[in-house]
Amino acid sequence: MSPVYSVTIRPYSSQDHATVCKLFYAGMVENWVPAYRRIVTGSAPLPAITQLVMMVLLYIFSSSILWFVLLECMVQAVFILAVFYLYWAYAREHLASDMKDKELSFWTGRGDDTGFFVATIGKEVVGTISYIKQSKDHLEINRVSTNSQYRKAGIASQLVARVEAVARDLNCEEIVA
Repeated sequence: MSPVYSVTIRPYSSQDHATVCKLFYAGMVENWVPAYRRIVTGSAPLPAITQLVMMVLLYIFSSSILWFVLLECMVQAVFILAVFYLYWAYAREHLASDMKDKELSFWTGRGDDTGFFVATIGKEVVGTISYIKQSKDHLEINRVSTNSQYRKAGIASQLVARVEAVARDLNCEEIVA
């Protein structure tokens, strides 16, 4: 059972910038392994089908089992590097764009249609979430991240609940993550 923490959800402040960027980057880098696992196990259908087709083709065109195994290992290494690179590039791109300035003006400077919240325990920022209103009744959640030391403590659920309350205030019927 996870310990119970006294969590406060509050709007982002520019003093939070360094910690928020670290949480975002750490969350992205941590999630490439589960993404690759989804590909291998078939939870992500299109990449899994691509993997299967490549495996069958390698088997058909390999002159021996040894070559097949060797080539399959090389293909898996390429897939691993590709998934890691995609996650790393996404994090790098967003740290250099919408999260670059300390005020996070992309998320905090456009009125009620956007927002950025942090979860704190004491004075430590342990979670983040942002939202953007995409249309009259459609709100999109972004930048959900929780410090790995505080996972499974309900912090992300509290952050999502805060954005759900904002969605109700903005009369949004659909929330997409």
